[in-house]
Amino acid sequence: MLNRKVQTMLSLGVVTALLSTAMWTASAFAATDTPLVYGDEGPAVAVLERDLADLGYYHGNIDGIFGAGVYRGVADFQRVHGLAVTGKVGPRLWVLLNAAIRPKPTTPTAVPSGTSPGYLFLGSKGPEVLAVQKDLSALGYYTGHADGVYGAALLRAVESFQGSNDLPDQGYVGPQTIAALNQALPGRVKAAATISPHRPSSTVFGVVQLALRYRGAPYAWGGNSPQNGFDCSGFVQWIFGRFNISLPRTSFAQWSAGVHVPRSQLEPGDLVFFTTQGVFANHVGLYLGSGKFISDTAPGQGVVVQNLDSPYWASSFDGGVHVIPNS
Repeated sequence: MLNRKVQTMLSLGVVTALLSTAMWTASAFAATDTPLVYGDEGPAVAVLERDLADLGYYHGNIDGIFGAGVYRGVADFQRVHGLAVTGKVGPRLWVLLNAAIRPKPTTPTAVPSGTSPGYLFLGSKGPEVLAVQKDLSALGYYTGHADGVYGAALLRAVESFQGSNDLPDQGYVGPQTIAALNQALPGRVKAAATISPHRPSSTVFGVVQLALRYRGAPYAWGGNSPQNGFDCSGFVQWIFGRFNISLPRTSFAQWSAGVHVPRSQLEPGDLVFFTTQGVFANHVGLYLGSGKFISDTAPGQGVVVQNLDSPYWASSFDGGVHVIPNS
């Protein structure tokens, strides 16, 4: 990641040059004609929130709503990088975000076998996150508020802990990180041990972990591989294919690939479908639990984690489909 001093020194000429290059990361919206402004909602705003959170400019929920916190983050980012402080997000700001984020290579490490007590990632919230905050605070890695919100500060603490314990630098909390926390805190009841009593099957956990490792992978219409990029149905088809679960190629066909479940009965690993552009089941994602899902959303956005309860997705939700047997 570029340091702040180098970012501040980026000139208009460099920005123009960057605009002419092919950009495929989650923050690459340089070709968008209409800027994002205060009050906007939708997946593009969720990507903006995640990118600002990763850089420490935003500390709120990843909910796809351009509110006051996002506006302040945008203004602060513009100020640091020598842009006019407008609070609007146009091509130049997307380019600088893209340069600052510098996504890590998306080749996944081996998917662990066995069951997992749960998984947490940027944007998660609740007592499980609070438990991890307390553990990392006791170990000296986390100095932020114990508020149960997985924000940028906790993300940095998790990555630091993982790096110090030879764990994959993934930035989310899975069974390996929980086990390492428990080992690092002998002689007392570990707060992290309270994470979710529900233990999903190894296939469910493997599917979820693999999908999360591809956050930021590029969007490509008709794409169905890491090498060529993904579209929404190609992404879930490829993920499930790694676990010998065959899915049809299109989202509409995937709608009929399993057992239909309502919103209240969704489980991690289920497919979730949405009406977009006026077409039923035109978009598909993978449900992660706790109201979150991951999908390859659109050109320039790539694979992102989003909130089912955000106004955009809640209003277009069609239903879920259970496709993992015996989970």
